[in-house]
Amino acid sequence: MMHSIKELDLPPRMVLAVLKELRQEGVLPKRQRQAKLVDYLVQLEIVRFQDGKWTLIATERLDKLIHSVRTPAKTGTANVLRKMHWIHHKTAAAWRGDSKNNKKDPLMNGQIVTTDEVIRLRSFNTSLKIALKGSITINADEETRIRTEVLIPQRLMLQIAQIAISTTTLIVTVENLGAFVDFPIHDSVLLIYSPGQDFSAVACFINKFFDKLSWVHFPDLDPNGIQIAEQLASALGREVSIWIPSHWDTVRRKSLAGTNKLKWSEISPPNSLSQLVVNEQWIEQEVLIADQRFESIVCELPFQKEE
Repeated sequence: MMHSIKELDLPPRMVLAVLKELRQEGVLPKRQRQAKLVDYLVQLEIVRFQDGKWTLIATERLDKLIHSVRTPAKTGTANVLRKMHWIHHKTAAAWRGDSKNNKKDPLMNGQIVTTDEVIRLRSFNTSLKIALKGSITINADEETRIRTEVLIPQRLMLQIAQIAISTTTLIVTVENLGAFVDFPIHDSVLLIYSPGQDFSAVACFINKFFDKLSWVHFPDLDPNGIQIAEQLASALGREVSIWIPSHWDTVRRKSLAGTNKLKWSEISPPNSLSQLVVNEQWIEQEVLIADQRFESIVCELPFQKEE
């Protein structure tokens, strides 16, 4: 495999003439005898042999190659973009010369630019089946049993053909990772990790595949957690639904003083949390989960299906 056109060891003027004729005619000239050059063009997916001719199939890539022959790059500088169906937005930005740029445009026609978030979910007796294009099916219950959770990267999510949710009755999104992995999963409940304010991928996933299922969010019981729940509900196009475990008023609380958290006065808190509001306190959801009563309290979740 050739890594650059320089490795062909051919006169640049001759190579440029062949490439320019290929660009103009759409096929390699019949007199072209340089097998190494043909192999390199095939490697770059610029030409394909069809109808007895080496035919141009990637004009944009050929133009890049012609430019690189005309203006040789400095050592270590890439010239011709590798053909990629997917590309991470940071990779695309780095190719353009600025990896800090948040521009998310593709580098070539038909390319999909990704941010590559990973959906993390846990499933127990939900009968959730995720059918991918290509006749592959993920059994979420079995995957959770074996690997403790199901991981769905964005590139995999884009290949989902269908999802079956026959016995799934409730989606619970959980704000913190510790609470998500330590949550005692319950029959028919699909648990999804929704990391703080980075919930856009989760909202997209739920909206696309679970728009008919009941949903509730389990946050930290603090102003930030309540605000995040409201923002997530807005992204889902649903009414705000926050699950507050019944033993919340008997566990350890922390003061909001000296933290960089919002104040209760900056949001509209649930009436049920009035004690926290008055005392300017908050509760970490991990404290609620670690309590010995939590396994039975999970049964208080709203399990009914939406009509």
